[in-house]
Parts: sequence; C-alpha cells; structure tokens
Amino acid sequence: YRHVFYMKTDRDGLVLVPPLQLDHEIDGNGGQWSPHIATDVNEYAHIVWYGNTVPESKPPYHLYYSKINPEGTQVLGPVKFLTSDYSSVPVIDPFPDLGLGTGSFENPRVAVTSSGKVHVVFWGEDTVPVPFNVIDVATIFYMQLDPDSGEVIKSPTLLTDIADYLDPVTGPPEIVAGPLDDLYVAWHRGS
Repeated sequence: YRHVFYMKTDRDGLVLVPPLQLDHEIDGNGGQWSPHIATDVNEYAHIVWYGNTVPESKPPYHLYYSKINPEGTQVLGPVKFLTSDYSSVPVIDPFPDLGLGTGSFENPRVAVTSSGKVHVVFWGEDTVPVPFNVIDVATIFYMQLDPDSGEVIKSPTLLTDIADYLDPVTGPPEIVAGPLDDLYVAWHRGS
C-alpha cells in the first residue's frame, strides 16, 4: 500500500512540519500515487493525487485534494473530487463521443492563483477500437475546485484533441499560475 505525505521545511532544509500522512481517511487497501503541491499567497499548501481502494494498481482511480494550513494541520481532506467509477462524486466519461465508458484519470497537477482559485489538470486515458486493433488514447483535462470545500466548481473540460489518436498524450501535464493569474499548461506527446 502506498501513502501520500506532506512536510514543510525552511529554505535551509530545517524541518518546520514533520511528515504528515494525508490519505489516512481513505478506505480500502489500494494505493495512492503522484502527489502534486502548490501554495497560495497565505502559505496554505494545496495537494492533489490519485489513488484507488483495491489491491491491484488498476482503475478505477479517484482524484483527491487536501489543504494544509501554514502550521501543518490538514484543514481539508482528503476530498475525493473526481472518480472514474460510478459512485456519488462527479463522474465523467473522458471520451463521450466514442461511448467507451469511464476510462481512467491519473497524474493530477495543481496551481493556485493569487486570488486563491484552485486549478487542476490531469491525464484521462481509455482504449479505442480501431479497425483490426485497440489502442490507448490519452488526453489532458482542466477543472477548478473550491479551496474551502474541495468541491468541483468548474467541471472537467478537454484541453487536448482526442481526434489525433495516432499521436496520443503520453505523459502527465504540468500547470503553473502566472503573476497575472493566467494559467500555463505543458505536456508531452508521441511514442
């Protein structure tokens, strides 16, 4: 079982907040992966990751969010804000036009603007039947979360075109917020 942890140090590496396990309230015996962190202007840490609740490292995966105050207390989370199964949290089909089901969501990344808005990008993946074959298709999604509740306030939207399945997204995205609150997203493509 893999867990997600948070800690805080000063600029010289002196520990200010010792390691804190963030996924302690997640039921099941699956794993948690790929945490990503951003801070806001008030020095709150915003952390996203993905995980599952079954022993195998396979979908359905869930995306989680936690918020830590400057003193190191987990003030929110873990909040399951998106899932690739049919549960009570928002569910999206990454490729609705293809009618393939829910696929998988992985590698979330977070940025927080100076206004305190929490922005998340993540990788969506599914298989697509093509003549004489089945191929994997991956794309990048964007969404926005409420920083006080972890609830979705802007539903997931596609940032990349799934039509070009011969050159799929092959790596996780990155996102940063600029000084004027514009968002910058990067990823790589190709086999």
